[in-house]
Amino acid sequence: MSGDLCILSIQEPESTSKPVGRSYDGADWEISAGPFAQSLSAPICSESVCIFVGLPEPDSANESYVLTSYHHDGFGIEAEAARFLEQATFGPTRSTIDNLVASGENKYTTWVKNQIETVPMSSHREYYRRRVNPRMEYPFAHGAPGPKTACDRLSHWRMFALSDRDGWRSSQSKRTKYLHIELKNGRYVWYVEGMARTATDYLPDLVTEKGIVKEKFELYPILYAISFKENERFSCVGCPVLVGKKPGRIDGYVYNPKVDLTGIVNDPALVPYTVIDLPPILGNDNAMVTIDNGEEYVTHKYFSMFTKPNDEFWLNDATSVNPNQCLSHPNVFTAAYDTPTKLNTDPNEGVSSGNHPETAFPPMFGKTLNKATGKYEYLLFDPHLVLFDNTVENPLPDGGGRLQAETEGYTKCANAPRTFINEDHCTLSFSEYACESRQYNGLQNPDKEGVVVCGSVGEVANDFTLGTYAGFDMPMDGSKMNNKNIYLDWEFVEYKNTIWANHALYDEGQLRQRMAWALYQIIPIGLPNTRSSGELWLQYYDVFVRHAFGNYMNILKEISYTDIMSGWLTYYDNMSLQYNLDQNKGEVYPDENYAREIMQLFSVGLWQLNMDGSKKLDDDGNPLHAYDSTDIMNMARAWTGLSRARGARGNAQSSYWGPHVDIMNIRREYRDIYPKADILGGYIGDRYPLCADLPFQDHLSKGATYRLLGGKNNPELQKDFFRWEGNDNLLRLELQTSSPLYEKLCAAKNGVCTFPGKVVLDENLLYESHKEKGGEEYNVDTIRSIRIPFGSKFIHYEYVRPACVEQAFLGSQAKRVIRGNVGSNFIMQESVCADPKRDIATELCCNPGWEASTTETDQWASRSCIYHAERMSYETAMDRCATIGQTQCTPRRLI
Repeated sequence: MSGDLCILSIQEPESTSKPVGRSYDGADWEISAGPFAQSLSAPICSESVCIFVGLPEPDSANESYVLTSYHHDGFGIEAEAARFLEQATFGPTRSTIDNLVASGENKYTTWVKNQIETVPMSSHREYYRRRVNPRMEYPFAHGAPGPKTACDRLSHWRMFALSDRDGWRSSQSKRTKYLHIELKNGRYVWYVEGMARTATDYLPDLVTEKGIVKEKFELYPILYAISFKENERFSCVGCPVLVGKKPGRIDGYVYNPKVDLTGIVNDPALVPYTVIDLPPILGNDNAMVTIDNGEEYVTHKYFSMFTKPNDEFWLNDATSVNPNQCLSHPNVFTAAYDTPTKLNTDPNEGVSSGNHPETAFPPMFGKTLNKATGKYEYLLFDPHLVLFDNTVENPLPDGGGRLQAETEGYTKCANAPRTFINEDHCTLSFSEYACESRQYNGLQNPDKEGVVVCGSVGEVANDFTLGTYAGFDMPMDGSKMNNKNIYLDWEFVEYKNTIWANHALYDEGQLRQRMAWALYQIIPIGLPNTRSSGELWLQYYDVFVRHAFGNYMNILKEISYTDIMSGWLTYYDNMSLQYNLDQNKGEVYPDENYAREIMQLFSVGLWQLNMDGSKKLDDDGNPLHAYDSTDIMNMARAWTGLSRARGARGNAQSSYWGPHVDIMNIRREYRDIYPKADILGGYIGDRYPLCADLPFQDHLSKGATYRLLGGKNNPELQKDFFRWEGNDNLLRLELQTSSPLYEKLCAAKNGVCTFPGKVVLDENLLYESHKEKGGEEYNVDTIRSIRIPFGSKFIHYEYVRPACVEQAFLGSQAKRVIRGNVGSNFIMQESVCADPKRDIATELCCNPGWEASTTETDQWASRSCIYHAERMSYETAMDRCATIGQTQCTPRRLI
């Protein structure tokens, strides 16, 4: 009946009941996991009686079946909708209940379908990045202040003289800026680090816990408070600014004055730079736009206490400023380093430099007409951090190289590492600024060679119109940037909580967000140092948001590559036993932490289970383990080689030595190369073909994959001789423009090659009609990298061989392959066994009769490689030698 809940259970006297099955609201019976799941069939029910046929006997005479029913009267459609939303969202509201009820007969199906197929995904990382709007006065590894000059569109201006950037806090160094006030030209001039900020008609009061105190304000550190309740942010006119007589000690506060240059504007010692004529404020036409104070977050209820309207402005598209006014201004990207302070930092005479920050941005002023009052007012240029769009689908055209050059390398290259996530959208840049390396030695691409640039998932630009005061910050890192976060570490945890709470409460995609939260409960992160790693955690959490309606295997794959997980479960830079032995590091086995947890907590669990969820038992009735210690050791070898990016990256939170927002790549020398058993009695590679069985010239077969290298010719997924790195004179296989493979890799649009980041052949190019148009690619067994002519330059691709399995033991069919130097003292030491069908070596051709000859030159070998490091099968090597009248040999010397 409608509203009835029926539960069948087994009851033992004075014991809890064991559920067997249930039916609600007349629906089909749901069977509980356990020993009865496979034997329970639906009952035959009349109005008041249900008969179960074929129930197994209870385990003991004291147990009996009990059928319990519950009935709920008056269960209406709104209550039903509310119960549904309680399970599918983070909670119903009056409006969501009404909307669901009004959606018709198939309301639940329609709602779920709409949530999955129509409602767009809301990224937590994107939400954060759009609201990262801290004041910034110097470039650092992840970003730089902007815009470039005070005359540029989007430049920020403020009415108040002091800002939260003046009061940054460092618990380690206690560095802070100093405020002092002097009487000049009949006015009290407020200086920060010896540079004038404003002038007032009064000497301010120092407000303390004991009352108002009169002070001379000779040198007072501007301090950063401990919490919101202690006026943590003071960026508004009239807001309290904490100061002290010594660094780190709070003695009281003064009220933040307006910017006013009356009486001092014509004194070049106080105002050394041109005061800019700005458009009017608080007007309707061509006026500077007021910057919104931002959202009132659920977890940050104190924001409105320390903000005032109409005291920050920006130059919009409708406003213009004569750029010549900024010609005398210092460079925004280097000014803070060029003029760190004008105070005397002699420890015997002034303030010790150890108590000072390394940077202090010189003030630059503007003058504007306040249309609301009809009076002219002064404003202060207020640079903010600028982040750029660098998404997977829209990577930065130069990889962030221009900003790296303009900041003299302080801000790092923003080019994201190429991974399985972004490789399909990586593009080729010919900009002279295009960068790859985090290291800066001037322009990275002065010859405008092709550089591959890639983006990152969710790496959107920030938007200061979403709020400066209530915006988020980004942790800084770098040798010159340490300890300059303007917010405390715990606030980065608050960022996570704030963003999560706002999505849970307000995001339209409630089902996706609820699914993501459920998935995160299965695969959580608890790394202690993520307290100050907001963007890293948000990128990690977005994996669950992105795949909420997808495949669980994709989730496991992505989280396994995340830097933050590798730190939590200690498998980044996990090295194989063989590597450790080769490097004389001793008998050190791979870390087993992640190998254990991904099985125990994230996937199969501790026990083997039947399809009904009950445990599988051995012949003695004991539960069967899903894996054992040997399996853990085998899986640990599979988790070797994953390594984080080296060096900080621009435009995103990353670290020189710590965690990165970018996922990891495989460092091949760390990988364990030996066979690895799975937990089912087979091997991990059982479903893959043998490498020896791959089709001949598979680089021309349908499905063959090519990876863009750009202007450089060294392959990235294969190992070249280390001295070949950056060598443009190497012999590479060059395609003719008539080649069918050239056509695929060129991927021309409107007659111009586009060179996609990844190319997968959509047809077989092995036909004779194709071969007639081709060149050397049809005369080799396989390809490493290809050179393609493009005007006066060359573009390179790397061939990515399909995944396959090598045999560990070859038996009598094996052939010896000489590695390294070929000489009488090295042949045995530098040789290995190999499958003669595999294309892994090159030919060594000697004169016939070389073995019996006593002539030394007869045992000298020659090669005729089509490209450097060409690989071929043994049969091809024999044929190659035969064409020049020689035979394959094991030589004493190579000529």
